[in-house]
Amino acid sequence: MRYTAGVDSKTTGQVRLFTVVGTATNEDTRLGLPVEINLTKLTGSESVQIRDLWAGIELGEHKGNFSPIVPFHGAKLYRLSPGTAAK
Repeated sequence: MRYTAGVDSKTTGQVRLFTVVGTATNEDTRLGLPVEINLTKLTGSESVQIRDLWAGIELGEHKGNFSPIVPFHGAKLYRLSPGTAAK
């Protein structure tokens, strides 16, 4: 299995997180792998609102870790905004 993650914070006020998940073979029957993201380290906020941009749905307020399932050979895109505890 290969996992790569990175953060691009060169643009003011925006943080872009990218991950790539893959396996050596296509014999795995799972839908994908959970990718654990430490929200506090990433954003510096106690809580964040998360929106799945491609599905067009709000995922609510999250604290600590966020672990979406990323499909094999797939991708996810989220918007992270300050949560109510950060306001």
